[in-house]
Amino acid sequence: MSASTIKQSAEYQHKRHSMRSALFALVSIFTFGAVHLLLSKVTVGSESVKPYLLLRTAGIPKQGDYVTFPFSHPMIHTRAEFWVKFLACNEGQLLERSNDQFFCDGKYFADARLHSKKGELLPQFSYDGQIPEGMAFVLGDGQNSFDSRHFGLVSNKQMVVNRPIL
Repeated sequence: MSASTIKQSAEYQHKRHSMRSALFALVSIFTFGAVHLLLSKVTVGSESVKPYLLLRTAGIPKQGDYVTFPFSHPMIHTRAEFWVKFLACNEGQLLERSNDQFFCDGKYFADARLHSKKGELLPQFSYDGQIPEGMAFVLGDGQNSFDSRHFGLVSNKQMVVNRPIL
């Protein structure tokens, strides 16, 4: 073998190795992204909120965000460990209930729901004042959502912000 043939073979092997490394890197990045997306999505299996698929994102929950949080209530017989709701009024904001209507910082955002679909009386939450630090008022988008209008303020310390996908 001549010196030029050996040099060409070495260059070919180096290019081939570089191509394999680049392909491996691209496949790894794609796989990591796909796994991250699958593990960070939230599927909503009820009429509680309109978006069916949400993506967990980083950030401090603020008014208008969809949030997930750990919650249970004796009136709800579900295995759901995390609830998905819309953050309607957050800590430091003024929450008022007047004539079965709720207001946040003076802006109307929801009516009280007095009865369940079966006609049963629902528990009612009434509050007038600044929402304490670490607490929030959450709503579902669905007409029959069981939310803060019934169970009151919830902790915002373990809330995760979600962005609607579908």
